[in-house]
Amino acid sequence: MPQDADQSFFGRDSYLIQLSRLLEKASAGQPWVVLVEGEPGIGKSALVRQWRSHLALPATVVLRTHCDLSEADLRFGVISELIRRLPFAQRAEYPLLQRAIPPEASPFHVGAQLLGLLDELQRNASVVLIVIDDVQWADHASVQALGFVLRRLDADNVMTVLITRTSGVSMVEGPMEDVHQLVEGAEWHFTMSLGGLETEEVALWTAAAGLQKAEQRVVERLWQHTGGNPLYLQTILSEVDPQELFSAGLLPVPASLADGLRRQLTNLPDSSRRLAEAAAVFGTRSPLALVAQLGDVPDPAMALERLLASRIVRWWPHESTQPIEIRHALQRDAIVQSIAPPRLMRLHAAAATLTTGEESWAHRVAATAKSDARLASDLEHAARDHLSSGRVDRAATLLLWARDVADNMAERERYLLLASVHLMWTDEFARVQRLLPAIEKCSPGPLRSLILGAWAIVHGDSAEAEAQLQAAMRGAEQRLVDGWVAAMAGTWLGVLQLFKGDGAKALTVLHDVLQSSPPYQGISGRVVENLTFAHGMVDGAQSAADWLNDFAPLPHAARVSLDKFNLLTIRGVIRSFAGEYRMSVEDLTKALEYGADIGHQVMEEFTHLCRASAYYWLGSWDDTVMDVERALAVARTNEKPWAFVTAYSVAAWVPAGRGEWAKVDEYLRLGAEPGKSAASAYASPIRAMARTILAQARQDWTAMLAGLQPLVGQPSRGMARLLEEEWRPLQAQALIETGRFAEADRALDHLCRLAEHATALRPSEDWLRGRLAETRGDIRAAREFYQRGTSRAATANDIPLHRGLLEHAYGRLMSEAGDRREAEYWLRQACQKFESMRATPFFDRCQADLSRTTLSKGRRRRAHMSLTNRERDIAVLVGRGLTNREIGSELYISSKTVEYHLSNIFSRLGVKDRRELRDRMQQTAPPLTLTNHE
Repeated sequence: MPQDADQSFFGRDSYLIQLSRLLEKASAGQPWVVLVEGEPGIGKSALVRQWRSHLALPATVVLRTHCDLSEADLRFGVISELIRRLPFAQRAEYPLLQRAIPPEASPFHVGAQLLGLLDELQRNASVVLIVIDDVQWADHASVQALGFVLRRLDADNVMTVLITRTSGVSMVEGPMEDVHQLVEGAEWHFTMSLGGLETEEVALWTAAAGLQKAEQRVVERLWQHTGGNPLYLQTILSEVDPQELFSAGLLPVPASLADGLRRQLTNLPDSSRRLAEAAAVFGTRSPLALVAQLGDVPDPAMALERLLASRIVRWWPHESTQPIEIRHALQRDAIVQSIAPPRLMRLHAAAATLTTGEESWAHRVAATAKSDARLASDLEHAARDHLSSGRVDRAATLLLWARDVADNMAERERYLLLASVHLMWTDEFARVQRLLPAIEKCSPGPLRSLILGAWAIVHGDSAEAEAQLQAAMRGAEQRLVDGWVAAMAGTWLGVLQLFKGDGAKALTVLHDVLQSSPPYQGISGRVVENLTFAHGMVDGAQSAADWLNDFAPLPHAARVSLDKFNLLTIRGVIRSFAGEYRMSVEDLTKALEYGADIGHQVMEEFTHLCRASAYYWLGSWDDTVMDVERALAVARTNEKPWAFVTAYSVAAWVPAGRGEWAKVDEYLRLGAEPGKSAASAYASPIRAMARTILAQARQDWTAMLAGLQPLVGQPSRGMARLLEEEWRPLQAQALIETGRFAEADRALDHLCRLAEHATALRPSEDWLRGRLAETRGDIRAAREFYQRGTSRAATANDIPLHRGLLEHAYGRLMSEAGDRREAEYWLRQACQKFESMRATPFFDRCQADLSRTTLSKGRRRRAHMSLTNRERDIAVLVGRGLTNREIGSELYISSKTVEYHLSNIFSRLGVKDRRELRDRMQQTAPPLTLTNHE
């Protein structure tokens, strides 16, 4: 028989050739993701190992790991193992990857740093090969981070091989992440489905086993009874005397692999069998002496020899502890199943004393044959320790184990609900979903209501959420639960009211929570975050900013310490609504830097969207596009579906202003897909802004008014109030252009009050008052308003689009009055502003007026209109003087991908080199510079 288990690839040369071809393509810049799937024991891992051992490409860096069901709740365990063997110096630049990845880190940040590390590894390697075995048991956080990486690989020399079972997967809490979805998210992907060996290949196996003259009937019967499964075949060839194979009609093929393994064990010496059982109970690579101690084997060397000959274990003799491990998970499972229950529990009990930490807990649970209230209590205390250190996934596992050994139904339900509450609080929605059927069967109570209410919020069922959370609050009032549960329920209820757009109710609920909230799981921080928005919904963004400043005053962003970065985030977000755009960018940029350093960020996807909004009003539209892309990447990676409707709506702003109508339609369609919105009252105003901005660019004034209805028609204490600085100018313009002058007067009165603190709106007010006067036929008043607006000095928060519209209106008025010199000056000023933003519809209209005013031709520089989105982003950053590596860091791509796109950019724009591209970009869109405004 084959002398090494890796020879289960035997006769499968076509698979090896295919893998090698894909590796060659990866080395040429096609980052292939290959899924190797098949039944357990079919030879998937062996095939990949054999292929790896004969890699033809030099300087190949291999990152490999093997997933295990027992570590499926070890957050980022797979990523940590994948990079563990790399020298520390190679990981030094990536704080999250230097040592154990913090469990509270977000998959987005871990994925971003892993992408950077892969970029570094490619510099000195022809290709980087990632191999993950049994990926169906990967922890969910690692799958999320890996998915981010695979989606961002573009022109990289990286090949990823994922090995998974298609059946026979033992699950504890339900189906794991869809591995096929992970693979298909990559541009270059291929699925390799391994079937059983053919009869000709079985004949090769029998010949390799020394049965050179095996009759065809023997080969065919072996093939029929094993289904061509290499592990089955190997077991039979190891178990059966060769002479028996030639006995007519007496071929003793086992009914299953487990039967064959049990027969193998029966034929082994007692010491070898005990050593195999001990290794199977440990389940992972363990020192030989420790395994022998567990199995009570005085001479492990002799016992090991027979196990090696039977191909049941692997052995690493060159390591100091000479560890051993059962070769295949199916063999391990079969051995464990063959052990009599009393002995198996004794082995687990002994293993618990020989191991520490999580391994010890697992053995203690496995050693328990009946309910054990003391063990359940110990597990709960250990879970609390994990919660305090942020390891919520592992804490949840311990609580679920406590459920399994609890001595009554009430305690079993309590442990299940406690685990689910913590998972829900930390956004581990995929795991909660697997537990949901069991949660729904629990007896009614505050904990159950809290979970079901929070779940309903996330999935957009406001009525169910309110009913469940109110029930949870009633239980809290009756003191049926601990104070932190009541505070958590109150926080969720406040979030629900915000999603519904009822800021007044949110204020009441959240203030009560803030006054009584215990210092647990960051409840008070979330309450402050949501209270700020509630104040904004009731009294406006400036009022919210003032409240936050009174509650927690902060210095300038550059001087805010790391421990206050969550408050800095909230301040930056609310400043973006209050018209303090420049300081909002400064706050949010610093907060995002802190978040990247520590691996997590409060409201991360929303932070990027608010900064994108601030960039939009500042006229830095390319930065808006890039920030929206980041927000979408966060939402996809961290699985936050409620962010999509807002992200796609903000994504539509810039293409609307640039006249890219098809792209706007696509974004609005994506944002409206089922499951994208978790809170219509919260998301509808954001979507209304997108439709209104689109109508403004098209000069469709009726559509502008229709688009504004979700904002104008909202109660005065909702998202419309918080967003007032953004939509009031749009409303006033639409009312003026449709001739609804009385309503326009009232809208401008509102705008005037907003401009008292939002100074960026003062030129906007002048433009709109001038336009109203002009439309009414009062040319003198119109000219005075336009002159006042254009004479105002630009401020840090100036809105270039509004100032351009002001200058365009003034220039047009001067042209009609016959003052061609003055008209040309202001029309050129406006054209330059529109051109710098590539606001094509606005530019074209202004250019047409300029052409009618003067005989000279205005220049139309559209340096990067023909580029793709990715190429445009890279070109913009080259214009700002960033290196390839810095660009990759900004866009979450590798420097090799940047190089690839740069060659296309040079060709499309007809530029020779990087310097020429930088000069061209600086002519068309000067970089945004941040100033230190207090």
